[in-house]
Amino acid sequence: MRATDYHVHTARCGHAGGATRDYVLQAISRGLDEIAFTDHVPLWFLPGDDPEPGLAMTRAELPEYVEEVLALREEFRGRIDVLLGIEADFAEGHEEGLRELLAPYPWDVVLGSVHFVAGGWIDAPGAAARHEREGSANLWNEYFRLVAKAAGNGTYDVMTHLDLPKKFGHRRPAECVAAEEAAVEAIRAAGVAVEVSSAGLRKPVGEEYPEPALLSKLVAAGVPLVFSSDGHAPAEVGWGLPQVVAEAKAAGATGHVLFRKRRAERHPLSCELDAEGRGDGEREARNAAAAAVADEAGVDAVPDPAGEVLGRGNGLAELRDLLVEVPVVERSVDLLLEYPVEVEEVEDHAVDGVDLAFDGDLQRVVVPIAGGVRGGAVGGAVPILGAVAPEEAVGGVEMDGPGEVDHRARF
Repeated sequence: MRATDYHVHTARCGHAGGATRDYVLQAISRGLDEIAFTDHVPLWFLPGDDPEPGLAMTRAELPEYVEEVLALREEFRGRIDVLLGIEADFAEGHEEGLRELLAPYPWDVVLGSVHFVAGGWIDAPGAAARHEREGSANLWNEYFRLVAKAAGNGTYDVMTHLDLPKKFGHRRPAECVAAEEAAVEAIRAAGVAVEVSSAGLRKPVGEEYPEPALLSKLVAAGVPLVFSSDGHAPAEVGWGLPQVVAEAKAAGATGHVLFRKRRAERHPLSCELDAEGRGDGEREARNAAAAAVADEAGVDAVPDPAGEVLGRGNGLAELRDLLVEVPVVERSVDLLLEYPVEVEEVEDHAVDGVDLAFDGDLQRVVVPIAGGVRGGAVGGAVPILGAVAPEEAVGGVEMDGPGEVDHRARF
């Protein structure tokens, strides 16, 4: 899978903090493949340029926001994919105004959210009292009615924090199950995705959005999923990603979707994430990228990010009777083993804890020598794009000499 965070804000909304660039750096440090900035759209349905300070950016800030995100995309190209997105509230009766506001910009993904329910904000600090004052069932039924209508209006790609009224602990009453199921059906029929968000884990309710039973209904209905933090500070980017992915798998999900220019692409949940939320990327995509860049550069494998061929040398590794030349860089290189191989003898290498590597295992081979190498045939192991720091490498073969010395290992 691709490690992603598809719901991240900026300081422009008035209730987030930190420099926008720092969100990207945090995403990189957490090993994410993609980050989507999705700040709150200006509240077009209320009068004035800045009708609710602290809730959303102003109309004047929208072009600046787009410009900054696109600049970050270019700055970090090859290190992480930066997506241009927006979180747009659903305001019944004001749908056309939102379409006009969004139309000039090249969005990758538009998130839909329902915050304004029955004349007030459903997640504001004072919203907990509304459940007692107005009746929790009334609020939940109205909320799901609005979610269903939002999903079907053609404006949104992803519906967010799908059971938001539970934020302060007021869970969906049993009498609201029909409204919930109607919302699930509307989402399915519209073909929009739903986020699985770690934000609820940081709220008084202490549970991801959506809760497990609702998530299972969505998965059973075939609704696509994305993963997000709803981060409002750099430290929150990618927060809780392993937990929400685990919840999705427990609900029966086998894939998630990525967005480019508002088009969804399905990817499998095909690998485990570590405690920091890092994934190994999707194998086929990385192989294709490696092959394309390697062919252009005249080598058989390149380091990650693609295009960072730093020179040439001849660090060599021999697997069985096949000579393999891997990229030699000042970082480790991943080898994806396509067949089980057993370490029998090692010469001129340091080996740390590799006794048996199974089919599909990702072995991290540390080659701390500046430069790249010429291409060579690849047999039992396939060089793959990879960018793990040497101190994170586990097992594998460490090439411990420079330049013209041949470094050989027999497996």
